[in-house]
Amino acid sequence: MLENLLWLFAGAVLGVALDRVWDPVWQRFAGTLRRRRSAGRVRTDATIHATVPQAYRSAGLGDSLIRASALPSLDMPMLFDESLSVSADAATGRVPFVLIDDPVRREFPVDRGVIRAKRASGAELWDGDVLYLVSAAIDEAGAGHVVRSLRVGVANYFSYVTVSNAWKSRMTCRGSDWLHGSPYRSLLSLLADPPMPLAIAAVAVCVFETGDGLRIPVATRSEAVVNGMGRAGLIPTFGLESNVKAGQASRFDVLTYNFLKEFMEEMFGYEPLIHEADSGRLDPDAIFGNPMGELLLAQFADGRARLEIAGISGELTDGTLTILLDARFTDPEFYLAVRRAAKPNFEWRADGDSREPIVFHDAGDLLSGRSQVLGRLTPSSFIALELWARRSTAPGASRREP
Repeated sequence: MLENLLWLFAGAVLGVALDRVWDPVWQRFAGTLRRRRSAGRVRTDATIHATVPQAYRSAGLGDSLIRASALPSLDMPMLFDESLSVSADAATGRVPFVLIDDPVRREFPVDRGVIRAKRASGAELWDGDVLYLVSAAIDEAGAGHVVRSLRVGVANYFSYVTVSNAWKSRMTCRGSDWLHGSPYRSLLSLLADPPMPLAIAAVAVCVFETGDGLRIPVATRSEAVVNGMGRAGLIPTFGLESNVKAGQASRFDVLTYNFLKEFMEEMFGYEPLIHEADSGRLDPDAIFGNPMGELLLAQFADGRARLEIAGISGELTDGTLTILLDARFTDPEFYLAVRRAAKPNFEWRADGDSREPIVFHDAGDLLSGRSQVLGRLTPSSFIALELWARRSTAPGASRREP
C-alpha cells in the first residue's frame, strides 16, 4: 500500500514538473505557428493588392479602377466611377444615405474551417452583425448617375469573412476573363446587381484644425484584423453595423451612428463597446454615456464638427462596398483632448519605432505627396484621402481650408 502511494505521489510530482516545462515550450511553438500563419495572410493580401489592377487591365477593365489625380498615381485595387456621385442631400446628411430594410439578422452560409484558420493566425473574430447591400437607389444625371440611398440588411459577420476569403482565393487562383460576367466588372454593376452578401464598410478622413495647420490621424492595422494587416489606415476604418438594438433604434442615422461609435472605439480604445453594442441588452445610444462620448457629441451639436459623404467605391482586396467619409473638427481644444486620450483598440498597433500608435500627419505633407505613409495606405484609405485632396484643392474650396 505504501509503495503504491509513493508511486502515485511521484507521478503527481512528475506531472506537475512536466506541465511547467511543457507549457512554455508549447506557448513558444504556438506563438511561432501563429506568427507564420499571420505572415501568410499578409503575403496573400500583398499579392492581391499587386495583382488585382493587372487582372483588370488584362480584362480590359482598367478604367473601372480609381486613377489618382490629386495624390501620387499608385495602382489601387478599388472600383471607382468618376461619373457616379452621391446626392447632395445624402452627402451632407440632410437625408439618411443608408436605410435598413429589415433589422432582423439574416444568416448566410459560413465556412467554419475558414473561421478556425483565421483565428489560428491571430485574427480576433466573433460573429457579430454586419450590414450588407440589398439594393441601391440610382438616378441618371446627365452623362452620369447619382446614388440617392443604399437599402441594406443585417447579416452574420462570419458570412462576410467566408465570402471575403472566397474572393481572395478567386483573385489569386484564376485568370481575368471571368471578370466580364462578374458584378465586380464596374462600380455601377456592383451597385445594380450586388452579390449576397455584399458587406458594407466605411473609412473616414478625420481632419482636425489645431491652430497650427490641419492634422489627419493614421495608424497601422494589426494582425488581429481580417483585411489590410500591416498596412497604414485612416482612423476610423470600419464595417457598418445596425443602429437598432433590442428593437430600439438610435437617435442617429445608420452612418452617423457607426462613425461616432467607431471613432470612440478606434481613437480611444473603448473596446468594451464592441461587445456591448452587440449584446442586445442596451439602448444603442448608451455607448455614448462617457466623458469622451459626450465631448464628441457636443462637437457636432455645437457645429464644431461635421460629417459628409465624399463618395463610394468597391474594395477589391476583400470584395466589400466602401463608403468614403470626410469628418471635419474645427475646435483646436477638441484636437488636444483627442491627442491626450488617444489609445487605439486591438485593430491597430504601434509601427516600428514610433512612440505614438496613432500618428497625426500634417495635411500639407499628405497633399503634397511628401509623406511616405501614402505608399503604405490601405486601398480604401488611399481613395478616401484622394477624394478629400481633390475637394481641398479644388477652386472654391476655401471653406474647407482655414
